[in-house]
Amino acid sequence: MLEIKTLDKVPIGLLQKCFVEVMSNNPKAARMTPEMIMRMNTIRGVEYRSSICAMDGERMTAFILNSVGIWDRKKTAYNVGTGVIAEYRGTSLSKELMLRVKEILKKNGFQQYMLDVSITNDKAREMYRGMGFEEIRNLMTMMLSGKPMSVYKQSAEIEEVPREHWMELRSLINADQTMSPSWLNSWDNFYRLPDLYTVVSVKMLGDIAGAAIFSKEQGEIHQLWVGSQWRASGVGSALMAYIAENSKAGGRLIWHNIDTRNADLLNFLRGRGFVDIGTKAEMAMELYAR
Repeated sequence: MLEIKTLDKVPIGLLQKCFVEVMSNNPKAARMTPEMIMRMNTIRGVEYRSSICAMDGERMTAFILNSVGIWDRKKTAYNVGTGVIAEYRGTSLSKELMLRVKEILKKNGFQQYMLDVSITNDKAREMYRGMGFEEIRNLMTMMLSGKPMSVYKQSAEIEEVPREHWMELRSLINADQTMSPSWLNSWDNFYRLPDLYTVVSVKMLGDIAGAAIFSKEQGEIHQLWVGSQWRASGVGSALMAYIAENSKAGGRLIWHNIDTRNADLLNFLRGRGFVDIGTKAEMAMELYAR
């Protein structure tokens, strides 16, 4: 009989073994050590007492990893990883874990539970809707292999933003930006391991006209913002040129979880050679009535 436990009650090594088994078709994941799992979970903001697993004796058979924070002014948990080993797939285990974690979150005072799922995974989307989740937006991943097309440098000053000025830049972007970034591209993530991220700004006529946040090693773009009065003036192109020149991922750039309602951004990326490699539905469920 399987035993359900919160992840703060089990050694990280058991989670690592289960993760490797779940991701057995991914050579990179197969090399994940316990230390690498802990680092990944720190980046994602995983809280172990709000995450759960299923144990068959000393063997972990499934897990749900939940990040926690404030979203839309609500205490929120976000499912950043669900895994079930092969022999338990197709059973009711995933649903059982979701129902159990829902009760744990409610007990711990969470107001909202969120997740994202591939739009092609009809079975999972149906299960989540049946549990009370509602789809709120679609998130697209776009990738570029090679140098961005139609990128040119402007007579703009681009400089890295020191960490002590991140909050000021964050306030400026939030005041002007109409689309909110995804959970994993939000500022809260950048503060957890700030050395992983490069934050740059563009100045035009002495004022900050745009900014970008990216990871040099992985070639991942997390945010790219151009002030409303500077759009269509080359500021975005200047930022993209800087990202491409400073990335260490061999010409590969990727941006996960772009709000598909942001048509201007998607068209900007397509015009520079980015292609759509997958779309997910973001879903949310209130854990108790307001």
